[in-house]
Amino acid sequence: MGNETGYKFIEERGRVSEKSKKYMLNALLVAYDLIAVCAAWFLALWLRFDGSISKIERPYLDAYIKFIPFYAMFCLPIFVLFRLYKSLWKYASVIEAVRVAEATFVTGVLHIVTITVLLKRMPLSYYAFGPVIQFALVLGIRYCYRFYLIARRKYTRDIGSLKRVMIIGAGEAGRNVLREIHRERV
Repeated sequence: MGNETGYKFIEERGRVSEKSKKYMLNALLVAYDLIAVCAAWFLALWLRFDGSISKIERPYLDAYIKFIPFYAMFCLPIFVLFRLYKSLWKYASVIEAVRVAEATFVTGVLHIVTITVLLKRMPLSYYAFGPVIQFALVLGIRYCYRFYLIARRKYTRDIGSLKRVMIIGAGEAGRNVLREIHRERV
């Protein structure tokens, strides 16, 4: 009886640690997204001025510095609304890309309208590059994690855990089974 209780305790601790791990990953993703949205629009401004910080005209830099903290904080509820923190990273797919695209569109339009109306009209290239860079940075981390998991699984497989399989049958069904086995191995 003591072993059963001990096993149950370890199992419960395992679930708690997995839950804590998920919260930690989400917290890191939120922090990354905050940095990414700020960096995206700064990179758009930086690119507009030939990749030189010293060439960025002071009024544009001042407008960016005044606006970006509010914009970053506004992005988080929009990202939550578009369920960017609910999906499983290891299954990042076209659906995830569409969600990021929609969230980027909404936040990009908000950014463009708000900074123009409240502070200063920015260069057109800033408006064009900002959302594109934001999309790339926000989506990129999600897909990088998926590729990391695929590579880790591919190169760290325990040979003892593999099982030999014989496929009996022929035709399309056999090919489909074989294709699924190979897909699971990667």
